[in-house]
Amino acid sequence: MEINKKNLYIAIFIFILLNILSFSNAATITLDSTNNSLTKSKSYDENSILKQIQEKIKEKNAKWTANITTISSYSEEELRNILNAVPDAPDKTTDNDKREKKTDNLELPDSFDWRDVNGTNYITSVKNQGTCGACVAFAFIGVLESVVQINSNNTFNCDLSEADLFFCSGGSCDYGVFPWDTLDHLETYGVTDEYCFPYKDTDLNCQFKCPDWEVRSVKVNSSDFVSYSDMKEALIKYGPLFTCFTVYQDFLYYESGIYEPLWGAQLGTHCTVIVGYNDTEEYWICKNSWGPNWGENGFFRIKYRKCGIDTDARYLTVSKSNPPTTPAMIDGPKTGQAGTQYYFRTVSEDPDDNAIYYIFDWGDGTSYEIIPPHTSGETINVSHIWSVKDQGIFNVRVKAMDIYGYESNWSQSTTIFIHNNPPDKPSKPEGPNRIRPREETTYTTFVNDSNGDPVYYMWDWGDNSDQEWLGPVNSGENISSSHTWYKRSKFVIKVKTKDIHGAESEWSEPLTIWGSKAKTNIFKNYLSVYDRLLQFLESLKNINT
Repeated sequence: MEINKKNLYIAIFIFILLNILSFSNAATITLDSTNNSLTKSKSYDENSILKQIQEKIKEKNAKWTANITTISSYSEEELRNILNAVPDAPDKTTDNDKREKKTDNLELPDSFDWRDVNGTNYITSVKNQGTCGACVAFAFIGVLESVVQINSNNTFNCDLSEADLFFCSGGSCDYGVFPWDTLDHLETYGVTDEYCFPYKDTDLNCQFKCPDWEVRSVKVNSSDFVSYSDMKEALIKYGPLFTCFTVYQDFLYYESGIYEPLWGAQLGTHCTVIVGYNDTEEYWICKNSWGPNWGENGFFRIKYRKCGIDTDARYLTVSKSNPPTTPAMIDGPKTGQAGTQYYFRTVSEDPDDNAIYYIFDWGDGTSYEIIPPHTSGETINVSHIWSVKDQGIFNVRVKAMDIYGYESNWSQSTTIFIHNNPPDKPSKPEGPNRIRPREETTYTTFVNDSNGDPVYYMWDWGDNSDQEWLGPVNSGENISSSHTWYKRSKFVIKVKTKDIHGAESEWSEPLTIWGSKAKTNIFKNYLSVYDRLLQFLESLKNINT
């Protein structure tokens, strides 16, 4: 039978239109697990959804709490971006529990947490991927940073570049990246530090990396999946684990507790870092990449065997390296003034040709200062300012650390004497050269403190009157003071200052003044005599009567 072409075109158009409408509806529904009914969610009320989740938690007597969170108001597009991970599975037809064993049958504790191993936290700070679909990179970096610190037993706050791993392995904010591509990048090129290529939640060009990124890059030595039964031992043996899991709508509202999905449809897949476990309450502890204000300070707990969290966990390893040579004794000034910037030089070499961090101890009680990595053998120039409250002898030293956290010994100390700058000598007092006894007279001076500190000031009025410190006043301000002399004489006045730390200036240049005879008011004296005469006459009158 011959088909009419016009009718065929119409049929095809209707078929396509129906599919588009079907897809549109599918993209805007959520599954309410209470009664398996479909509810529209393209524009929804956060508080209404929260109330339904909280009611479901209460009904099931679940051990977690829900609330409005930093991501619960994300748009559909933003959620698609951050939940677009492709699960990192080697072969979905392979039984998880039949994978090759990678552990040693250790006797395991009931609970373990890399955030507190005998008081040491090996987990680096929680970061925020923003609205970019970079969770794969954030999870791998979260694992690698901790593994580096565990391997070197040095919690130096390893900070590697998510931007390097994500964008330089082919990732984009809208479509994410495949886990196997990022892993290949880690093993082939490694990943540089955050200073070299800072992350932003927008597509970045890989060419933005610093020129010496290669010697600053940490490489993964090996990686593999572990079965569910081996996960806890692998966690303890190798360090935190990379994993991905299914995100349901109620997870966006997670505030605290042991999560299990109770309400809403599947929204996508997200990757994270497993940092610990607890067999008593049967949960994993995970580090997320939605910032420290989400969940339990950026972390969450989730029940075993929920959302596929323990289906495709993976460990990473890094090779041990040789520490850099002890740096040369710091070269720089031997004396200095507080509040002034001074420059120092040193150098170290790394036997593996890795880049080197420099850690300075300035001897002033401040925390060690870590200088971003430099090429092995490169002389570095650094500066330091001792606070104006610091005066005395300081022993300055430095040590080197490679990008894997392995440190050299401390260098030989360099001694520097730091003293505080006193205020400048005040200007010569300005005011009248002649004064009259018993009349208050005002004089002005000016003072500057090179450190910008407020200053106190003291006048010597030349008449043996008590001296005291006045102020403080701001450096650079005019200072005016008044004084009264009580006799006719020659006086020499001067002024000096001190800063708030007690360092005193020299006395100013003196100003000589002369006391002159006080003015006589003739009319006033006449009235005084007249009053006394009237009083005398009045007294005579009283005698006569």
